[in-house]
Amino acid sequence: MLLDEIYKIAATAYPDLWRRCYPRAYRDIGNYGSVKAVAAALATGVLGLQGGNQSDTLRAVGVAALKLFQQNVPTLFLAPEFAAAASQTTPPPATRWDDLRLPFEAALLMFPSGFLATAAAPVSFLGYARIRAGEPLTIPGGGATTLNHNSFITFTAYTQAADLPLLSRALNAADAPFIETADIAANDYHVDAFDLALEGDEAAFLHQATELVFRVLMALQARPEHYRRGRKKEVNRKSGLELWTPNLIGAEYRAARQASESNAAHTEHASPRLHWRRGHFRQQAYGVDFSQRRAVWIEPMLIGGHSNERRLD
Repeated sequence: MLLDEIYKIAATAYPDLWRRCYPRAYRDIGNYGSVKAVAAALATGVLGLQGGNQSDTLRAVGVAALKLFQQNVPTLFLAPEFAAAASQTTPPPATRWDDLRLPFEAALLMFPSGFLATAAAPVSFLGYARIRAGEPLTIPGGGATTLNHNSFITFTAYTQAADLPLLSRALNAADAPFIETADIAANDYHVDAFDLALEGDEAAFLHQATELVFRVLMALQARPEHYRRGRKKEVNRKSGLELWTPNLIGAEYRAARQASESNAAHTEHASPRLHWRRGHFRQQAYGVDFSQRRAVWIEPMLIGGHSNERRLD
């Protein structure tokens, strides 16, 4: 089914559902994918729930969409430098995701075009939802569903494909309660240090994508000043659709940079290629009797590079 057909069917046959999936449009978003296409992915998942579809992927996307509806579908546009720096930051070992403080329990993370891709095709967003065991999730049109365990769902879709294939990964606290800390990228060196190519088959991609979501959320929780909330500009009188400026994460973020002192023209050895020195999150005690914990972001740093490579200083 073509995307235009999905939009038309959703808007005409399921107008209430479509308004929940697509509550607002965004102006001047720049080099990002279509939010409307992401809304179509949410609608596809929810319609699968309504129809009793037993596909694991369709059910996961549908359940995540129900949680997103509770939050009014937060849609966050990530600047590439912030996302890349977060990806190069390792969470503390044995960090439980069900105990983690999150800025949003569910959201859509929009990445710049070309930033993320599976081996098959690029993706423009990562959605996530943390859902508590037994939490009632209302299905539009009637009924409700619950999950048996605390769960964390990560999902995306090939929004440039006509039939909108969906991808998802679901964790539950009974089987996988901890954030994994393996390196996301194959190594520290990139042709462009701000492009994070999560490549590989779909299973490998989703594994890495889940880690990336956790790292972005921990970075944002530690540095909330990098979140810039959008503003409502107007409302379409006919459709009721709100038009907003985008919610931005890290628009003004610049990674720390340590320039190499060596120079190929004056030394025997050339400067090392631009690469990351990894960062980490540290749990800091605070509150009454220091009984609470919060993550502190020890940011990664860009090292080396020749004079003709991108500089931040």
